[in-house]
Amino acid sequence: MLLPLNIFSTYYFQALMKPSTSFIVSVSRGAVISGILIYLLPLIAGADSIWLAIPITEFIVAIFVIIMMTRYTKKLSVAK
Repeated sequence: MLLPLNIFSTYYFQALMKPSTSFIVSVSRGAVISGILIYLLPLIAGADSIWLAIPITEFIVAIFVIIMMTRYTKKLSVAK
């Protein structure tokens, strides 16, 4: 459920003319957060924990996406 939210949120932010937020979501999903977790999780919790890197990444990005969507939606409703 988080994967479609995170993917389609990039289109949502682009439609709102917020390319920097779209870029942050895309890059953090694809490289930054997942890369950090892929490196750190096996060191912290063992080799099998690498399988948790992507679900944790999607969860972290989804929290950011929901916060930003809420913020932008409130700004749009105030501007009307």
